[in-house]
Amino acid sequence: MGANVAFNFAFQYYEECLALILVGIGSSSSYQSWWREWWSRLADLAEQKGIVVYLEEMKKLLTQGIAFTDSKTGKQASEETLNSSPKRIAYTIRGV
Repeated sequence: MGANVAFNFAFQYYEECLALILVGIGSSSSYQSWWREWWSRLADLAEQKGIVVYLEEMKKLLTQGIAFTDSKTGKQASEETLNSSPKRIAYTIRGV
């Protein structure tokens, strides 16, 4: 999420930036309304239906799903997510 945060900061406060190098910014910059709706739905899922339902929905998005299915990082990413508080996940999503 960092590249998108940097992009949006630079877009809003361009006079504060000398240069910007973005890596892996994802689709949130191209389809902002869809992206916001999707993440809002995920935040609601985490709070209302729990972390397992949230994780299964996360795996449906190509850019996120890759992290969970990758043989090197998938198990760790899933375990860290399952050990997270649904409220913390929802607050992070809404804050970013």
